[in-house]
Amino acid sequence: MIDMIPFLIVLLSALLGFTISYRALEQEENLDFVTSLKHNYRLMFGDFSPDAYSDAGWILFICASTLMTLVMLNMLIAIMSDTYARVMGEIVPSDY
Repeated sequence: MIDMIPFLIVLLSALLGFTISYRALEQEENLDFVTSLKHNYRLMFGDFSPDAYSDAGWILFICASTLMTLVMLNMLIAIMSDTYARVMGEIVPSDY
């Protein structure tokens, strides 16, 4: 559990950063913060509507989908495999 805290901090920072960026970029739609946060949260899980993006929105979409899905998933896998290797290294072999 302790190993997940830095990952969650990085994930939430990326989510909030893309939320603020998307809200600033799409000012003509008058999005509030909660709607933009919901949009980026759904984007993180691959649920998005490609018709709603402007030209600059596509650049932000590509960056967000790449960072939040590919990089964060690989980071999570690396953290979990490192924790597993550490735990398995501390196990004392026993014979029953």
